[in-house]
Amino acid sequence: MREIKFRAYCGFDKTWHYWNVSLNLKALQNPNHPASKKLAVYGEYPQGIYGGLSEPQQYTGLKDKNGVEIYEGDIIQWLDNDDGEPNVAEVKYGVGEFDGSHYKYIGFYLEGDGRILEPYEITNMIKHKEYYKYEVIGNIFEGVDK
Repeated sequence: MREIKFRAYCGFDKTWHYWNVSLNLKALQNPNHPASKKLAVYGEYPQGIYGGLSEPQQYTGLKDKNGVEIYEGDIIQWLDNDDGEPNVAEVKYGVGEFDGSHYKYIGFYLEGDGRILEPYEITNMIKHKEYYKYEVIGNIFEGVDK
């Protein structure tokens, strides 16, 4: 079972705030739990999202070739060994459509070059990670590492 984790970006101090849902549930049940102090990540910012924090972004349960956790909003790159050209896409969560809206699905998907990639790209991240060598190279808030 994958961990249910989230993160939010604070534009004011350029920091990330992470939290784990199962850990926070334990903290809700026991106010003396060490995680109870970190329970309300938005509590540190008076107006939550409107006070500078981004919408929460969910952890995909996947890691890139360097062991970096992949969240929605991350920009990933991989080489397609068929042509050797790098592919770049943003990890998104929601309802996706591809192939002229003939196919719809919900969940994590990749969007690059103004189009939604077919859902099997996420499957490839799981099943063929040694072949494609996915790597987080940035995110939608901080840009791409060069």
